[in-house]
Amino acid sequence: MQSWMPLIFIVMAVALAVGPIMMMRPTKSQQKLSNLRTQALNSGIRVSVTVWPERFKLSTNRLMRYNLPWQVQKPPFAQVLLIKRNFEHKLHLLGTWDWADGEGAGANAFEQLMLDCPILEDVSAVGCSPAGVFVDWNERKSADLAEIQTFLESLRKALLDTL
Repeated sequence: MQSWMPLIFIVMAVALAVGPIMMMRPTKSQQKLSNLRTQALNSGIRVSVTVWPERFKLSTNRLMRYNLPWQVQKPPFAQVLLIKRNFEHKLHLLGTWDWADGEGAGANAFEQLMLDCPILEDVSAVGCSPAGVFVDWNERKSADLAEIQTFLESLRKALLDTL
């Protein structure tokens, strides 16, 4: 029985050395998100962690901001943020979208694009800033990157015509 002891120590030493390295490898879902964000970057969409105004902070914020730059010499200096609420109100755009910033700016453009838009199921905010137009997306399956990009391009065009 004592002849097995060195072998057990060697196996345990290898497990202790290799275990943490294997735990540091990204999971399949992490790899999928990384690939999605790389694709977005290659398409000209900037991806970052969402930063909402303090009064709208969530206890957990697992949203990523997909931002498409204006791509014009003098971008509009507009700051608009529409946040999806979990209740309807007649003052909200389309019933559930609350004006957090820039109330009413480009309302027609937002309303036309957001009306019956299926990709907004997993989008919690839509807006624009001097950096471009954006959606705050939870990166789930109701939309894919191509749909997000098409929506952002349409929003950018509509807002450039409006603002």
